[in-house]
Amino acid sequence: MAGIGFDLRHLVEHEGGMFSRLRAYAAAGVIAAGPWIVTMASLWLVRVTATWLSSSELESFLSIVGAVFAASLVTVSGLQMAVTRYLADALYVQRYGGLLPAFATCTALVAALQAVSGTLLCWWLDFSPAMTLATVLLYVSVSLSWLGMAWLTVIRQHDKVLLVYLVGGAVFLAMLMLIGSRLGLVDVLTMYAVSNGLIVVMMSVLIARGVEVGDVRSGGVIPAMWQHRVLLLTGTVYGLSLWIDKWLFWVLDGVPTIGALRQHPLYDSCFYLGYLTVVPAMAVNLVHLETKFYEVYRAYYGAVTGNQPLARIRQLGQRMAASLRESAASLIRVQGGITVGCVAFAPWIIEVVGLPEYAVRVFRFACIGAFCHVLLLIAILVMLYFDRRKSALRACTVFLVTNALLAWWSVSAGPYTYGAGFAVAALAGLLVALWELRRTFSKLEYLTFMRE
Repeated sequence: MAGIGFDLRHLVEHEGGMFSRLRAYAAAGVIAAGPWIVTMASLWLVRVTATWLSSSELESFLSIVGAVFAASLVTVSGLQMAVTRYLADALYVQRYGGLLPAFATCTALVAALQAVSGTLLCWWLDFSPAMTLATVLLYVSVSLSWLGMAWLTVIRQHDKVLLVYLVGGAVFLAMLMLIGSRLGLVDVLTMYAVSNGLIVVMMSVLIARGVEVGDVRSGGVIPAMWQHRVLLLTGTVYGLSLWIDKWLFWVLDGVPTIGALRQHPLYDSCFYLGYLTVVPAMAVNLVHLETKFYEVYRAYYGAVTGNQPLARIRQLGQRMAASLRESAASLIRVQGGITVGCVAFAPWIIEVVGLPEYAVRVFRFACIGAFCHVLLLIAILVMLYFDRRKSALRACTVFLVTNALLAWWSVSAGPYTYGAGFAVAALAGLLVALWELRRTFSKLEYLTFMRE
């Protein structure tokens, strides 16, 4: 991610011009939260344009898409994290011929697993065969788009990454406008699945053209998954921690939509909006924070491998910690201002999007929780730079357990507490992550020289 961040930072700092800056930050936002942005934009498009759907059909569509997004994130997050490490190792040893075979293997594996598991889940939810086919196609497509983002960061073609998502969204909008009014719920869901499938196809073309021709003898991605099993577990726990509260709200306090599927319209809508407010933080992290940190990080380990004096190594370690604090402070100022603004203007925002007045409190908690979660994510990424996998896993586990317990409490306590549990859980996970980071930097030389 730092690699493509350097290209984007060059657009911001050297090419000049407002258009270059906007293009760089837009690309960073899409790369950092592409499937999320596409999902939110698509839901908004359906709400605005699909006026021919009844209210029950519209709620069913939104419920299915939300469930698909949640399930794909939880099931693919661990693999995505382990694959990212595999790709980093392959690039480090210049094993470029293994990138394309690894992509083909992972794509086939994920497609097969998601197709089977998605079909079984739809059967359990009592979906019709036509609805099952559309839902499974969407589930596989969204899962593959998560996976493809790991390889797209290798080719570092940010403009094309941005174009892929724009084309996918434009195709879906065109289908809605041209033929949507003659179609029902299953057809609209199928069109949405096809547009997401088109995104995956374009991603695959970019990846195939952007890496070396594959060497069938340079496999090993499946054994690497077991080698990086802590990362697999960490990614899975992380993905589950983001959605466990939503699932509990669906089951304990939700309303039925289609088949056995349930949703919680108030809670879901507030959190979808809340997470849109932190896309700027994710973009700033990619363009500035991670790239600046990586420069000092690379200098530190360059000094270690270059046999430089211990005093110099310690100096670079202190500079690395200082760089991280300065960049984090800058990010907190930027995103903190956005979050404070959204909290202050929450009544106006809720009115504009058409939610009831009592959603203001939930939206405010969602904004605060999303802010804490983004900081937690960045802290986890920094820990993984130092290969502190178990530390990252501990922070994610605290977030998961706390979020589950507080969500259960929130449902029992009533609407005035909705969203508070997630905000507190994200803060708890963040505090644990910061404590783990402090421990890491306090014994950095020991970790550097004494690791087995």
